[in-house]
Amino acid sequence: MRSRSGEKLDRYVKRISSRTAVKLQKSAVRVWNLKEKNTFLPFFIPEDSEMIQIVTESLKEMGIEPQINGGGGGMDGNIFNQKGITCVGIATGYFKNHSTEEYLHLDDFYHAGELVARIIGRIA
Repeated sequence: MRSRSGEKLDRYVKRISSRTAVKLQKSAVRVWNLKEKNTFLPFFIPEDSEMIQIVTESLKEMGIEPQINGGGGGMDGNIFNQKGITCVGIATGYFKNHSTEEYLHLDDFYHAGELVARIIGRIA
């Protein structure tokens, strides 16, 4: 389960846990040790943050109009941000992601690499 809201995630986990407990009580299945581990804590990077500005300026230099959107919650950036390293997700131009029909245009993928190089150039 994941959410960009810690409160919503907590409510959802409690709801699923209680419903699971009820179902388990009515079945022959027994669970001895149920562990809950939150590996992707939600984060929010304000649009006026330095990192967002670096990314948007780099995109504009490439002639690409930036689109800032919230993500679904599960990426390495969650872990970096949790450890105090500001990190944003950058889409690589894929379509129908996480499906058997996922694809991307190689030019978009190459542009993603160029963008990363520009970002590193600004930060280094």
